[in-house]
Amino acid sequence: MLSKEGQKIVRAELTKKFGHCYLNLIRKNLKENSVNEYGCNTSEVKLDNGVSICYTSNQNHFATFYLKLQLVGVVNTLALTKRDVTRAGNLRGCEKYHAL
Repeated sequence: MLSKEGQKIVRAELTKKFGHCYLNLIRKNLKENSVNEYGCNTSEVKLDNGVSICYTSNQNHFATFYLKLQLVGVVNTLALTKRDVTRAGNLRGCEKYHAL
């Protein structure tokens, strides 16, 4: 889970890109703009500062909606909220790896 400052930065980036920070509307937008790749629907929206918000319908991925944080030399992936962690993510112990 991100710190309070990290959550503020993510929410500010979402507001800058989408004009609002309503997660349900952002989820709906990502689902509508998804493309079928390799048997599952995926979409990715790049935000500023190396942050991307993504959607996948792959049930083997640990989350359906997730953030990719590109840091120096490493990429961190966090579920958007705790509710976005899939059953496969819960089985792997990833329920605490969420951003908001």
